[in-house]
Amino acid sequence: MTLHQNIVIPRNDTARMYNCLRCHSQVVICRRCDHGNVYCVKCAPVACKEAKNRAAVRYQTTYQGKVKHAGRQSRYRERLKEKVTHKGSKDCQVSDLLVDKQKKVSQVVVRPGSTATTSILCHTCRNLCSVFIRSNFLCSTA
Repeated sequence: MTLHQNIVIPRNDTARMYNCLRCHSQVVICRRCDHGNVYCVKCAPVACKEAKNRAAVRYQTTYQGKVKHAGRQSRYRERLKEKVTHKGSKDCQVSDLLVDKQKKVSQVVVRPGSTATTSILCHTCRNLCSVFIRSNFLCSTA
């Protein structure tokens, strides 16, 4: 028996830690939720919307995109010609209150029955993760 023995860790018990590509926060994700994620839960929808906007801009630079955009614009202008009345402006509300939006600090949650003083939770499903943390993706072959 040597001191430097390889420890075999089951694939199902590991979690992956990475930094979000958008906000650079550290994220821990369990294997069940890990589908090659590179963004945190908050940044993923924003990054998806940005990618769709970039694709739309690329499409509108093509000939077919320009033709369809021109058709939509002409139909829009025709609809504007049919409107003959205008709505008045909304009344100004002087007594509106500003909402204070404070950033919520993530808390370490200790689950009942856990032996450690701090537990590692998956940032996606909020379930308890293993203490074995990977920094890279799992290979499909062993």
